[in-house]
Amino acid sequence: MPKTDEDSIQNAIQSVRSGVSVSKSASQWRVPRSTLRHRLKGTMTHAAAAESQQRLSRRLELQLGGWITTTAVISEAPTHKQIRDVAIQLLAHEGDPRPLGKNWVATFLRRNPHIKIAQGMLDDYSKHGVAN
Repeated sequence: MPKTDEDSIQNAIQSVRSGVSVSKSASQWRVPRSTLRHRLKGTMTHAAAAESQQRLSRRLELQLGGWITTTAVISEAPTHKQIRDVAIQLLAHEGDPRPLGKNWVATFLRRNPHIKIAQGMLDDYSKHGVAN
């Protein structure tokens, strides 16, 4: 089954809370019944459960995402190295000197789809060997 988006799950939950059966809501919103049942019982999303294992807090990730988007609009999309450097500075400011993992930037961008405007430009830079 294709990946279910969070909006569909939330719509299905609202549907159940308004009196529609779990089975009918799951079918209507194309959400797996098991996922809907688990979410109704309070199970966290995979992203929410993994948040405590992320290096940057949600607040810092939003701040970094804002910097990326602003930089892309003002001049050009930052390279992966620039993104990594800013993330390391944010961590250092929070008192965390540990290095980031090899794939941290790619994972960060995948985790933050609101950075899509800059993503295409970032991909172009990566293809041409500009980004690290």
